[in-house]
Amino acid sequence: QADGIHAEDYCTIKDSTSAANFNCGITIANRCRVVGNTCGENGLINTNACGILINGDNNIVEGNNVMGNNFGIKINPLKAGNFVVRNVAAKNGINADWPPPPAGNYIGPVDILSFGNFTNTNPWSNFKVP
Repeated sequence: QADGIHAEDYCTIKDSTSAANFNCGITIANRCRVVGNTCGENGLINTNACGILINGDNNIVEGNNVMGNNFGIKINPLKAGNFVVRNVAAKNGINADWPPPPAGNYIGPVDILSFGNFTNTNPWSNFKVP
């Protein structure tokens, strides 16, 4: 598989670092919680790999940093009920920090930041850093 961290059902992945893997940094199946992780420069062989791959239903992905991967956070198009908020993505593949999520998932808005101070009124926002 060559993922940095590969979790099946009902797992918690918290405060970990997963970098420079052949495939995805973190891949999860169903009803997992992924919080406060750093995933960088994953996808050394697989150009479709990402920092975090949600390959199941009803997961919580919150407060992670995904930087320098082929894709930032990606949800399998056949999966639903996932809750993705308060993450930061930067320098992932071209237009791939936040690929469009499939219908039936709960994704906080994606704010694209510019340099300097910023203001945000939505505590659930995800961020894209240039």
